[in-house]
Amino acid sequence: MKNIVLILFLSVALLVLAASTASAQQEWMQPVASIEIDGELNVTILPNGVAEANEVLHMSAAAYKMFKAMYNPISTFIRGINRGNQPAYLVDVKVEADDANNLVRASYRRLGAAVYLGNNKWVVDLGDTEGAKVKLVAQKENTLVFTVTYLATSGVSMTETIKLKLPDKATHIKFDPEENKVYYELPLPGEKNTNLLRIGGAVLVVLGAALAAVAFMHERRSEPEIPPPPA
Repeated sequence: MKNIVLILFLSVALLVLAASTASAQQEWMQPVASIEIDGELNVTILPNGVAEANEVLHMSAAAYKMFKAMYNPISTFIRGINRGNQPAYLVDVKVEADDANNLVRASYRRLGAAVYLGNNKWVVDLGDTEGAKVKLVAQKENTLVFTVTYLATSGVSMTETIKLKLPDKATHIKFDPEENKVYYELPLPGEKNTNLLRIGGAVLVVLGAALAAVAFMHERRSEPEIPPPPA
């Protein structure tokens, strides 16, 4: 799912501002403020491939101050997300800032988050995580938990925990660490299971043959008896 994490968009902007801030502080021989962002992203994939996402970004005081300075009003951040993520596919975007706790909460629905590959096979792309370390830390049935480290230095830390919940009937779930993609199998919504159709067809064939046999026996019994020819 391309650009599934809102923190990627935010991190680029913060890094640019952090670099300029660090340069200015070095000129005055002042310590660089710590930039820390810890994201918690919960994504639910619906049977039709649509994703429902909710994210909370926990920020250090310095990071939150930068965020508020860059995106004032908050609607400018929402417009930036839509421009970078194709608004035709990203809908119901909501972002709110919590000044008391240095938090940013975001929610959205992404159309086509899971791509159908045919033959009941689907794929979810975790996004452009080049340079980041993605690790699958837990998997229970149809739920996978990942940790993503985007940046970790003495002055900047950007990490995220992604909880990805696939449809309840998803099977053959597999994470490819080379591609950062999750594959699974699930029939298309409204599509009947072909195995059941085959079984049902076999049952109908057997049942039809039995009914034909019963009808034939009934017809034989209902025919008038003809006496045997004389010797």
